[in-house]
Amino acid sequence: MATENNYLNHTQKRDRAEAMAACADKACRDKVRAEYAAEWEKNKREVTDCSTQSECLTLARDLRLEQQAQGERMAELQEKGPGNWSDAEKAEYADLRFGDASLNQLRTVAIANANKLAGDQPMDRKRSPGWWRMWGLGRQRGSGLVGRPINIPRTPVGLTI
Repeated sequence: MATENNYLNHTQKRDRAEAMAACADKACRDKVRAEYAAEWEKNKREVTDCSTQSECLTLARDLRLEQQAQGERMAELQEKGPGNWSDAEKAEYADLRFGDASLNQLRTVAIANANKLAGDQPMDRKRSPGWWRMWGLGRQRGSGLVGRPINIPRTPVGLTI
């Protein structure tokens, strides 16, 4: 369960973990999985089908904020201590821990869609590093980009830094 439906927000992940922990049989677990799979698909479609540059950039920002919220929830659970976690909290923590990659992937999709919708007017390259920082990408610990040059071929039009 730790890697399924990873584009649920932190509240949805907690609710799903609690519902799964409360299930007594396979039929109940299957019902919960189906319910949250539908939520995941809805959330994913919202990102993949964004139709304006502004909408795509807003979704990318919201996904970044969701990553921060999920990090805060992980910190709350860590502070409580694994030995004090309920079964639902154990499942929630695993889901939060492994779900970050899906959020990154969806942010990339939203940003790529914004780029496509930008047309032929990319933002000035001198402003690009600021754009990366604004969206929480790039030269940060654990990003894999430390020490590598940032190469952005096209950046969304109208993005203010």
